[in-house]
Amino acid sequence: MRSELASPHTFYLVAERDGAREVAGPPAVAGAGRSGGAGPVGAEVVGTVPPLPPSGSASASASHIVGYAGLSAPSSAEQGDVQNIAVVAELRGAGLGRHLLRRLVAEAERRGLSDVLLEVRIDNSVAQSLYAAEGFEQIAIRPRYYRGAIDAVIMRKQLAVDPTEEASP
Repeated sequence: MRSELASPHTFYLVAERDGAREVAGPPAVAGAGRSGGAGPVGAEVVGTVPPLPPSGSASASASHIVGYAGLSAPSSAEQGDVQNIAVVAELRGAGLGRHLLRRLVAEAERRGLSDVLLEVRIDNSVAQSLYAAEGFEQIAIRPRYYRGAIDAVIMRKQLAVDPTEEASP
């Protein structure tokens, strides 16, 4: 994971109990302060997260991380891939996953990508509904992709392309 964070081809978001910050590489992970403290690579608050209800999970309490999301987009690529989106169970349905997804799509647009792809378990109808509501369409099924021989639904969102780039000779 550390090598992914250090790569210029990836973009990660970490949502904390007291906010969310972009993670641009290991210095930000090691040096960024809580709740918007700017780390060496410019971690910034990108949204607020509602407080977690009390839970028996010591690890969630200790780390304050309530969600994360990642995008892979090599510099020469036209497509990006959502690597993961995860939200603690207590906050599912509160809009954090949607917020993280929108930030990934915004980053893909900023990088000039034409499409964003993702895979989702075929039995995860909640996530599929979120992705469809955000403009992703099913384009294929990848059989037995997940542990337990669970199929993956491959989804794509086409992004707006700058018409001036297409008009170039």
